[in-house]
Amino acid sequence: METTDYIEKSDILVDMESHDIIFDEESGDIAVGRSADQEAQLLVLCAPGDMYRYPATGVGLSRYVHSIIKKTDLAKRLEEQFLNDGKKISEAQLQNNILRLSFA
Repeated sequence: METTDYIEKSDILVDMESHDIIFDEESGDIAVGRSADQEAQLLVLCAPGDMYRYPATGVGLSRYVHSIIKKTDLAKRLEEQFLNDGKKISEAQLQNNILRLSFA
């Protein structure tokens, strides 16, 4: 997933393949860095119920695999979830299994 124009902020970094916390090899401490893309990816990949503290949070993109996107509520779910997170989507494109989001 690619994002553009997302609010810059820093947070703990997570490996998006294993979902393990990344450690800085030089300091031996938890890695902190630009996290906007990571947060957007997690919001899109997590399905409602995946996050214990926030059970209604998440788009659950995997639920839309093999679907006719125009006949689903994907656009509504994306808009709703990102608005709840304080971000307004200005454009969303899904092509060749790549979701591109632009924010207002």
